[in-house]
Amino acid sequence: MSVYPDISDMDGLAASCRLGRRQGFLGRAAIHPRQLPVIAAAFRPAPDEVARAKELLAAMADAAGAGEGTVVLADGRFADRAMLGAARRVVELAARYT
Repeated sequence: MSVYPDISDMDGLAASCRLGRRQGFLGRAAIHPRQLPVIAAAFRPAPDEVARAKELLAAMADAAGAGEGTVVLADGRFADRAMLGAARRVVELAARYT
């Protein structure tokens, strides 16, 4: 996402970042260092999101070894190879914040 120009409006920045994340953005440029914690908090994957992504990656790795392209996870979610990129991205983003 591009910069949020009002460096005094942290609530507005946070809301804008949440909207951007829901729309698929992975981060945003900052115009001032004080914006960085708000931006990081908005784009950091939640622990449960990371756990689900890791579970999907592990299940897909097991399925790939068996020669299959789709799996049904323990919680009933269906997953295929197209979902791997999103799961990898979540794990990679989480690693940046550790």
